[in-house]
Amino acid sequence: MAEFMEKQFDFIDEEEKELMEPLLKDIDKYVSGLTPEKKALYKKAAENTMKKLKKAEKISLLISHDDLEAIKKRAEFYGIPFKIMINSIIHRYNNGGLIDRISEKKIGKKTRV
Repeated sequence: MAEFMEKQFDFIDEEEKELMEPLLKDIDKYVSGLTPEKKALYKKAAENTMKKLKKAEKISLLISHDDLEAIKKRAEFYGIPFKIMINSIIHRYNNGGLIDRISEKKIGKKTRV
């Protein structure tokens, strides 16, 4: 990965860097057909995402072996690293994107958590 990209992504682990490397190597192939306006829009979105990610905090988490294996299998199915899957689950939970099935059974309607 190019040196300037190393600095940009110093907060991600080696597995994630390996996944990004082929994409970054062929970046021109993906953006060559975009209009200047679209490029500017995507660049701004990427910059905003990077700002948020740099503010991210690392945590240690105890999780049961069975739950971790289930998450790893589901992440593999979707073709993403399991840490990204866990982050996505937390993000969706915090933004009301997950349905609480236990509450649904108790009160008879879908409850967003």
